[in-house]
Amino acid sequence: MPDHATGTWPIALAVAVALVGYLCAARRPWPRWRTISFTAGALAVVVALPFPAHTFTAHMAQHLVVGMAGPLLLVLGRPVTLASRAWRGRRALVRVLRSWPVAVLVFPPVAAVLDVGGLWLLYRTPLIAQAHQPWVQAHVFAAGLLFTAAICQVEPVRHRHGLVLRGATLVLAGAAHGILAKTLYADGFHAGAQVLYYGGDAVEIALALVICLQWYRRQSRRRARATSVDTPVTAALPAPRTLEASTVAQSK
Repeated sequence: MPDHATGTWPIALAVAVALVGYLCAARRPWPRWRTISFTAGALAVVVALPFPAHTFTAHMAQHLVVGMAGPLLLVLGRPVTLASRAWRGRRALVRVLRSWPVAVLVFPPVAAVLDVGGLWLLYRTPLIAQAHQPWVQAHVFAAGLLFTAAICQVEPVRHRHGLVLRGATLVLAGAAHGILAKTLYADGFHAGAQVLYYGGDAVEIALALVICLQWYRRQSRRRARATSVDTPVTAALPAPRTLEASTVAQSK
């Protein structure tokens, strides 16, 4: 079996290179909190990936960082939007993002099946013996990144799916995630299952907060547009003169 740290270094190196490119591009006017979010996510993944997980509990903690918390921080940094502004080949990038294959992959139910369904296939079949293999970590990271991007929908994509579809997908994926943790707990993986259950809940709550914030901003924009449309035209006209003012003007 290949050494875990040796097998995962290509992924960690790719994330580190992406972080360097992001920081170089973020020198332009760019929200600082996005830079902090992407940096924190990249560092978390780079540190967690080569970490030797000799126990199932350590493996689950690694999964939580690489497949859930890290991708959330990376996606909130909006690296694709930054790249489309800083990279000369932005048209090619936008063309790829709006292609049909990408549209299928970021369709929330499809992304949820690839992410949570992959976990069920891994931990509820004989594949669990391969849980420490580098390719498993690569899948967990890629699937988690895809699912988070599909739920948050903060990057330019072909179709922007509604809040109801994304919220319902998140609820169902969270339920499947929780049931998986409970089955692992029943099989004797007590500490690891608790890490998966409670840590997964925390990240899923953060995803739900992102959706709620998007809904709030959308409602605020709608109220602002409605207020601007309903503003009476007479508000811009000068106030009529009173009878007393008219009498004084005539006397002059």
